[in-house]
Amino acid sequence: MVIYRRANDQLVHQADIRAPTLTGPMASLDLEKISSGWSLAKGDLNLREGQKYVAGAYNAKTHVRMADVTFTKESTKQITTGRILVQDYDGQRPDGVDVLLSATEFSARAQRYC
Repeated sequence: MVIYRRANDQLVHQADIRAPTLTGPMASLDLEKISSGWSLAKGDLNLREGQKYVAGAYNAKTHVRMADVTFTKESTKQITTGRILVQDYDGQRPDGVDVLLSATEFSARAQRYC
C-alpha cells in the first residue's frame, strides 16, 4: 500500500506499507494501529488533521495498482468495523463522495472494476 499527502495539487510520498503474505479474497489495514505481519517500509503514518491523503494498494511484483481512495484523518473516523471506504465520482467533486461499503458490496463492485 502506498500513501501520499496532497500538497499544492501534487502528491507527496507519505508512506509505503508492506503486507504479509495474503490469503483469501480481501485484506484490510487500520492505519492507526498496524496489524501483525504488516510493516511500515518507508515514511511515516503521522497523519495530520485537515490534511488530504491518497492511498492505493499495489502489487510490487506486477506494478498493478488499485484505484486510489482519498481521505483525511477525520474521514477515517466514520469507518466502522467491517466497512470499506471508497469514493463514487459524479464529475462534480474532484475527490468524489465518500461511500462506506460492506465487504459483500465491495466484492460485488470489485468484480466490475477488476
